[in-house]
Amino acid sequence: MPKFVGHCDHWAELMENLLHSNEYWNVVDHGIMVDVIREARSFSLVVTESRQLINVQMKEYEENKLKDLKAKNLLYQTIERDVLETILDRSSSKVIWDSISKNFRAQQRLRGHNYSP
Repeated sequence: MPKFVGHCDHWAELMENLLHSNEYWNVVDHGIMVDVIREARSFSLVVTESRQLINVQMKEYEENKLKDLKAKNLLYQTIERDVLETILDRSSSKVIWDSISKNFRAQQRLRGHNYSP
């Protein structure tokens, strides 16, 4: 399992491959559609056919939530504790991934241009 120790691009490439191979990349890349589920619940009282569609959407949401938890587990295993503690919002795998991408890739770019961080 790749460990994140500051080389973001290399780690990200290895992790993306690992997440794809475990079929978790979609939830990391796109997140979980919470708003769709909220809307679906409000429409569930309208028509019986809609309820069946809502049940399918809810099942898909629950499956994606489980995939998100599994993806977060993989991320937690690969990110060093001191790095993980810098990520304040760890509510989903997408949030964690985006935080690392934003913060650490920016730092790498600065180092590459010989700027002091």
